[in-house]
Amino acid sequence: MKKLTLLFSFLLTALAGHAQSVNVYKTNGEVLSIPMTEVNYIDFSEKDETVSPPEGVEAVDLGLPSGTKWANMNVGATKPEEYGGYYAWGETMEKSMYTSDTYLYYTNQGGTSVKGDIAFTNYDVAFIRWGGFWHMPNREQWKELMENSNVRWTQVNGVYGSKLTSKINGKSIFLPAGGNRKYNAIDDSGSIGYYWSSYANSFCLLYMFDKNERSWLVVVENYKMEYFVGASVRPVIK
Repeated sequence: MKKLTLLFSFLLTALAGHAQSVNVYKTNGEVLSIPMTEVNYIDFSEKDETVSPPEGVEAVDLGLPSGTKWANMNVGATKPEEYGGYYAWGETMEKSMYTSDTYLYYTNQGGTSVKGDIAFTNYDVAFIRWGGFWHMPNREQWKELMENSNVRWTQVNGVYGSKLTSKINGKSIFLPAGGNRKYNAIDDSGSIGYYWSSYANSFCLLYMFDKNERSWLVVVENYKMEYFVGASVRPVIK
C-alpha cells in the first residue's frame, strides 16, 4: 500500500505541469473533477468498517429537494438534546484546551492550512467517527435546511435550542444551543448554537431573536472564524 501511495504521488508530481484536474469516475456514472492544485496525494488505504454511529442515531427525512437526511443528534452525543462534542474545524478529537497553539492546522495568518470542502476526508469528524456515508453538511445543505424549515426556539428536557420543522412533510429535528469552546471554557451554551459546515469560511449559527421564542438559523460565509474554536457538528447522509 505504501508503494502505491508513493507511485501515485510521483505520478501527480509528473503530471502537475500538464493536467489541470484529476477525474474520478464513480460506478453511478458521476464524475468528480478535482483541480490538481488541490490534490496533495492519493491514498488507497482501506477504510475502517468497524466505525459506526452510536445507538439511537436516526437519519431524519425532512423531504428536502436534494434528498439529504439529517441526523437526530450531534457527533459525540447519545441523545438529540445533548450538546455532543466540541471540535475545532478539521479536527476529529476533543481536547482540554482550544487555542491557536493547540490547533493542528494553524497558519501564521490566523487561518487554517486545510482548504476546500472536507466532507468524506480525514478532516471530517462525522465521517471519521460515524463511518458509512455520514459526513459534515456543506453550506448548501445548511441553506436548504434553513429555507425549507420553520424554526422555533424551545426546550427539550431542559435544554435550549431550535426545533426545525420541515415545511414539506412536517418532520423535525432539534439543534441544541451548545455554544462553543474557546481556551478551556464553554461560552454561550443555552443561548447560541455554533455548527460547523464542511467548507472553510462557512458555519451556521442558531439563536433566539425575540420573546416569542422565534429563532434564527443563519449560514455565515466569508467571515474570519477562529478555526481553533470548538463547535458542534450535526452529520448528514443521503
